[in-house]
Amino acid sequence: MGHTYTLALPAHLLPQDCRFDVSAWRFGPLLLAGGDYAARMQSRTLQHIRADQDDHYRLMLLLEGRMKVDADGRALDLKPGEMFV
Repeated sequence: MGHTYTLALPAHLLPQDCRFDVSAWRFGPLLLAGGDYAARMQSRTLQHIRADQDDHYRLMLLLEGRMKVDADGRALDLKPGEMFV
């Protein structure tokens, strides 16, 4: 699973209010992970991908809350039950 991202907090969120709770399990070549995240802005550039040196895809399913995604110039506003690659 890629670990190279740039994270920033929204202006209204203090660092002490930032929480991440992630669990992951490996099943051969498949990695299954789930987590609970605070509001954040996260980016993954081509430079981040090259730094990982790990070839993978991520399939994400949003269970609660909302997520705004800019995927290669395509804006998505995800709601619970929606997924993206």
